[in-house]
Parts: sequence; C-alpha cells; structure tokens
Amino acid sequence: MARIDLNKDIKVADMQAVLSAIRSEAAVHGLRLELAPNEDNVWIIRPAPQKTESTSKGALQ
Repeated sequence: MARIDLNKDIKVADMQAVLSAIRSEAAVHGLRLELAPNEDNVWIIRPAPQKTESTSKGALQ
C-alpha cells in the first residue's frame, strides 16, 4: 500500500473508493465506522455504535 504524505493536500478523484478502503481497513481490525458528509459536505468518520447482544431474558452479558 502506498504511503500518504499528510503534510501535503490530498486530492481525491473517487471518494466512494476511498470510503470503501477505509471501511475495509477498519473491518480488518474489527472496527465498524460511520461515514457521512455533514451539511458543509465535509466527511465525518467516527466509530459506529457497538451492537449489544441480549440473552433470552433481555439482560446484557
């Protein structure tokens, strides 16, 4: 994988490909992310809420 110089502007031609790569990399590490543009069309990336599983009685384990 190529290294990115974060001291320079990054130009993206295909944002969906970038978002897909970010999701895939997060999944490799067992993470889920929410990715969405805000009202200023700035992409917000944050951890997705963890799904909790309940027992048959509804108690969390």
